[in-house]
Amino acid sequence: MKKKLLLLTCLLLGCMAQAAPLTLLSPDGKLKVELTVGNRITYSVYADGRPIMADNTLGLTVDGRQLDNGAKLQSVKHGSVNATVKPPIATNSATVSNRYNYLLVKMQGHWAVEWRAYDNGVAYRLVLDRKGEIAVNDETLDIGLPTSCTVHAQKADGLYTAYEEPYSHFSPSELKPADGMLNLPLLWETGGGYKVLLSEADQWDYPGFFVRSNGQGGLKAEFPAYPKELSPVGDRHFNIVSTRNYIARTAGRRSLPWRYFVIAKDDDRLVFNGMAERLGAACELKDCSWIKPGQVSWDWLSGRRFEGVDFRCGVNNETYKYFIDFAARHHVPYIILDEGWARNTQNPYETVEGINLPELIAYGRQRGVGLILWMTWLCTEKHPDVFEHFGKMGVAGFKIDFMNRTDQQMVNYYERTVQAAARHHLLIDFHGAYKPAGLEKRYPNLLSYEGVRGQEQGNGCTPANSVWLPFIRNAVGPMDFTPGILTCAQPENAHSTAEMPMSIGTRAYQLALYVVFQSGIQMLSDNPQVYDTLPECTDFIIAVPVTWDESRVLASQLGQYIVVARRKGSRWYIGAMTNGQPRSITVNLDFLQCSGRLTAFEDGLNADQMARDCHRTVRNVDNSTQLELKLARNGGWAGVIE
Repeated sequence: MKKKLLLLTCLLLGCMAQAAPLTLLSPDGKLKVELTVGNRITYSVYADGRPIMADNTLGLTVDGRQLDNGAKLQSVKHGSVNATVKPPIATNSATVSNRYNYLLVKMQGHWAVEWRAYDNGVAYRLVLDRKGEIAVNDETLDIGLPTSCTVHAQKADGLYTAYEEPYSHFSPSELKPADGMLNLPLLWETGGGYKVLLSEADQWDYPGFFVRSNGQGGLKAEFPAYPKELSPVGDRHFNIVSTRNYIARTAGRRSLPWRYFVIAKDDDRLVFNGMAERLGAACELKDCSWIKPGQVSWDWLSGRRFEGVDFRCGVNNETYKYFIDFAARHHVPYIILDEGWARNTQNPYETVEGINLPELIAYGRQRGVGLILWMTWLCTEKHPDVFEHFGKMGVAGFKIDFMNRTDQQMVNYYERTVQAAARHHLLIDFHGAYKPAGLEKRYPNLLSYEGVRGQEQGNGCTPANSVWLPFIRNAVGPMDFTPGILTCAQPENAHSTAEMPMSIGTRAYQLALYVVFQSGIQMLSDNPQVYDTLPECTDFIIAVPVTWDESRVLASQLGQYIVVARRKGSRWYIGAMTNGQPRSITVNLDFLQCSGRLTAFEDGLNADQMARDCHRTVRNVDNSTQLELKLARNGGWAGVIE
């Protein structure tokens, strides 16, 4: 009897230990994670003692077995790290602080949950230690949201999406499970004034996820299943006819992607949050010295049309030599040959009659301008030798388009592509792409992703939507927005056409985008002749770097306006943008180490009616200066201190 009582007592103590929450604090003690392991695994997150997320669930089903159902603790380990990350390509900063506390919870059954708590967010990932290959049938990520909560996200029609939808703003209670899915990254505001940005990092050999309503006022993750049968549609798409009963077949000994939550009370802290740099895996390239981020003159949006030239405009060498000459005059390192240069989008080895690639490459090389070729993902998949072929020819890189999926099969395509490109010293810019999720850290020749409602959308791209991007999409990685359309108008007067592309917003707003938005390959999207007629604006644009030593937010309000300052060497660049509300913003220059000359581009007095009204000023400033930025509706402000 005594042995039975002792056994029962031990079992009860074991159950109590299983149910007791494990606690992890951020280094400053303001964020707290409570993890409970019992019949299911739940966690809650608190900021300054207030619940941000409550009773969220996490879990994994492997080879038909739900690992988190009745999970049992094996060991618990706490620790701290205080280090610095130096990204091979300094997107926002040359160094990023990597200070965090961690909690590693090993479960019986050869798996674990690893948590990190930073001062500005928390992250977790599942770690597997199983033999051979496994099938991951599903991953559970349920998020309980406060009742007084507002979500800001892109609503996707389905798992096949270009990730270019505008942002929607809604209460979770308005969203139903049948309403479809939301893209990552997504942001929500709690009733207590906190904002939470959700995304993922260190993704490889594993699908990305969407979220949808869980039917109870919260959200749950949805992962695309692995495609089984594909049906070709045209020259660049596949329909997924049927799928496997798993989301990934992968190695049994590995870590899954990080799921991270940036948590901020001040809107500023969402923008340059550093999570992607901290959680990304190390660079896999031994030598990155050949990778040269920079600006690129883009042909597609301007329609390759010029006035007063002595040649027929179009897809031909004369037109692209004109682009090369423009780029060379302004020290722009690249031009793009977008769709149309190849005779067939499925056969890149035959160009149209007017294009002689070796001649163009030589012409550009003599003038310090590299060529980037547009290609569909399906073309590179059918012709994996394109990287070697065009690398030997002297091409600088590829703009690859229309992937529009995030299942494991497509995620692995991304990795194969950047690996092959890196072997032949080629740059990559993905369009029709999902958000950055760590591949660009391992292979820095991946300079940018689209995955944004950018200016190729014409009148569908508005400042009211774009002002959200620094807080959401660009906050997780580089973003090819395609800025620089200097023929601009207020919304009621905007009539973009193929002959004359036009942007919504003021001219100063367009200049500011080069400072506010970050992309390792930054487009000059307008016609070269437009830039040549506006030399002061053009000189400013081409002087703006695409990588930075330091970045900071000087003022912001979520979805309303933002003012950003970025440093490269001794120069500081400042950019401001607003939505349809005109405003005056005062910012301090107390971060300056010495005095300098400020050259600024401001909205003119009539920019609210004539968006092209832009005024240039020059003045001396120092760290005691306060700048008053007057922004028209859909306006901006841009300047450089040197």
